[in-house]
Amino acid sequence: WVNYNITVVATNALGSTFSDPVDIDVVYIVKPHPPEKVVVTVMGEKGWPFLRVSWDPPNKADTRSGWITLIYELRVKLEGENEWEKHIAGQQKMFNIFSLQSGGTYLIQVRCKPDHGFWSEWSSTAYIKVPEYFNREKSVWILIIVFSAFI
Repeated sequence: WVNYNITVVATNALGSTFSDPVDIDVVYIVKPHPPEKVVVTVMGEKGWPFLRVSWDPPNKADTRSGWITLIYELRVKLEGENEWEKHIAGQQKMFNIFSLQSGGTYLIQVRCKPDHGFWSEWSSTAYIKVPEYFNREKSVWILIIVFSAFI
């Protein structure tokens, strides 16, 4: 991590002139590589399933020494949909996603940024299919309707 001092020199037939020097700390202008090894797992298959997304920081980001702290964001969408749903994960390298569509295939991407800096590109897309659990959903709604009718 080096601070740079930049000065612009303009020269023409009338002579030369210098700009005021500008100090730049690299941490404020760096754009990191995207997170790596994005893994998505279906959890709680016996009940209501949810997705657990985990990832590693970019290999070249020196997060262990404390020189840089990364903040993560992930986005999720159902295959065939246009809109992404975004979630801020903070500094954690794992995030759970709930309220899934039965039998749907989901696309997940993660990106990161230093606490002072720019967002990385999105990671490569991870795909996962949620198992069918519609029968359990249907039976819950039937119970709700039956109990509502008695009330």
